[in-house]
Amino acid sequence: MQDKTDRKFSRYSGADLIRRTHIDLLTVKFVTDFSKRSIHLFGSVGLFSGFCGFLLLVYLLCDKFMYGINMGNRPLMSLGIMLMMVDAQFLLFGLLTEMTVRTYYESQDKKTYDIRNMREFHDEATTFPPHRAA
Repeated sequence: MQDKTDRKFSRYSGADLIRRTHIDLLTVKFVTDFSKRSIHLFGSVGLFSGFCGFLLLVYLLCDKFMYGINMGNRPLMSLGIMLMMVDAQFLLFGLLTEMTVRTYYESQDKKTYDIRNMREFHDEATTFPPHRAA
């Protein structure tokens, strides 16, 4: 077996190297952008698929009531229902990941947010007069 320090070049090349690099970059992008707010990603994908499924089912209902076309044996019916189920799964998965992330941070007493900077604010109108003893 060859030691890693003996190799001058990577053992991956061509399409395999590109595929692995893209997967690594997508992973880093996901972890940096959505690690603390995963519901934003999964919720938006879920709502988009649910909206598409809803539009398909409304279209089929319009065909049924306006033109009398049977909608039970059309593939769009299955696609619309499937998109609505995918919507529910993505939303629930987003909620589960959000709860898991919150549990992780709270168990280690870490903040789920970052404070960029703190500013002092003194305003005469919002200062209360000193308390007077009665």
